[in-house]
Amino acid sequence: MPRKKKKQEEEGGDPFVVMMTSLSMILLAFFIVMCSLSVVDARRVKKALGSLIGSFGPLPGGTMASKGKSAPSKVIGAGPSQKAAKNGLPGHSLGAAKVSLEKMETLFMQEGLGKKMRVSVTTEGVKVAFTGDVLFKSGKATIDPKMRPILDLLGKAIEEANRPVRIEGFTDNVPIHTKRYPSNWELSVARAVNVLRYLVRKGYISSDRVYAVGYGPYRPVAPNDTPQHRALNRRIDVVFLGTYL
Repeated sequence: MPRKKKKQEEEGGDPFVVMMTSLSMILLAFFIVMCSLSVVDARRVKKALGSLIGSFGPLPGGTMASKGKSAPSKVIGAGPSQKAAKNGLPGHSLGAAKVSLEKMETLFMQEGLGKKMRVSVTTEGVKVAFTGDVLFKSGKATIDPKMRPILDLLGKAIEEANRPVRIEGFTDNVPIHTKRYPSNWELSVARAVNVLRYLVRKGYISSDRVYAVGYGPYRPVAPNDTPQHRALNRRIDVVFLGTYL
């Protein structure tokens, strides 16, 4: 036996010890590989997604794939729109649609209605607000015929932006109780829907990319303590979703 053991040591050691050592090395290598796979490099993942999705066009935030590198698109203007792009929010410049919006603002100024229209940028997109009774008479949901050219310019901007649109209706806190509109909810919804119907009927946007909501008096932008403040709360907001100026 001693002679056999000595012979094994001379030939390379105990086979059992060799086998266990090899197995330990294999297990060690296996766990090292598993640990390396569990650590995700966020920058590499972002770059990989940019290369994959960017090949089909702009990514949210304006990122595009170009030879393995991502390049941010230019943001026109400043303020919330730039923050939205930096935060990775869906961002698409209004581009040619800005021309129609500027014409609409000019027309409002010429008609002395400059204070009854506002264009602003939110985290959801560009919002066009019509306040007071500029589109509708008090207690009514029928669009004022004199405002149709304004809605046509708005529709042209929507058509050029080629983005989903949400139309929101709001009222002040003065209650309405009529047979047609039992509450301010019904009135706000009817106004938003009528604007939607006009834009769809004129072909500015398809029915599957626009929807209307009514909030009644429950999302005021000013206290309902004066006629001027109540006029601000009676409004129609048109939101170009995922856009910036």
